[in-house]
Amino acid sequence: MHKGMKYDYIEGDPILFLREPSTKRVQRNDCLSCAKTFDKIKDMCYCQFCGVANCADCTKKTRYFYSDV
Repeated sequence: MHKGMKYDYIEGDPILFLREPSTKRVQRNDCLSCAKTFDKIKDMCYCQFCGVANCADCTKKTRYFYSDV
């Protein structure tokens, strides 16, 4: 649970096996994770893994990219 929102963990989700940051950028009117409304485009931060806009607080979460070795 993050900021009162529950997320399902799906073990086979392709996002867990990415080897490099996403190059796509998906703008939204609000944060994908906490639903905070963006006042300006510069308030958006983009997730390295899915490329979707999130607020700065929600993009502080980190994890490593997948590696075979």
